[in-house]
Formats: sequence, structure tokens, C-alpha cells
Amino acid sequence: MNVHAVCDSKMRFMDVHIGRAGRCHDSSVLEYSPLWQRLSDPSSDLKKLFDEASIIIDGVIVPLQLLGDSAYPSRQYLLPAFKDSQARAHGFRLRYNDKQAHKHSQCH
Repeated sequence: MNVHAVCDSKMRFMDVHIGRAGRCHDSSVLEYSPLWQRLSDPSSDLKKLFDEASIIIDGVIVPLQLLGDSAYPSRQYLLPAFKDSQARAHGFRLRYNDKQAHKHSQCH
């Protein structure tokens, strides 16, 4: 059984979705989750929040994003970790994965 959970910046659960029983890829669990369905609906308040919420860092507009592990595909609103083979080839990718893994482990 696959489960995905989304936490906010204060490490509070915002969304938990349990996928279908049996062998189901993480990306399928995401695509069938109510959260992703809402992000895919142009009229949803959640999509509007993601579209409008951004911060400026060193003059660069940074949109609101979800972090995912390397099993997830790169999509609008979703920044997955690099696959292990990609991360080992480039030091900056490995550092990114390390930082992201730390964020995953903080949700409770």
C-alpha cells in the first residue's frame, strides 16, 4: 500500500492519501490523489493559491512547490529528488537530495 503525505512549512500534515492496494507506483498514487486532482483543476482554490503564492529570492520569483522523492515525476508544482545515478554524477544534485531528504524526515 502506498501513502503520500504533504506537510506545510511548519511540518503540519495538510494532505494524506492512501493509494490503491497492491503494486502501484508512487506517481500513480499522486496522480489519483484528491490533492493532485485539485491542482489540475483550473477553477480550484488550491491551484489558484499555488499560482499566486510565490516569494522573491535574490530577485528571482520562486513559486510554491511540493517536494517529492525520486519516484515522482517532475511536474508543475512538484520538485522531485534526482535519481541516485543522476545525483552521484553531480555534487550539487547530491546536496539537493540530502537537503530534500532532511525535509521529508521532518514531517510528523
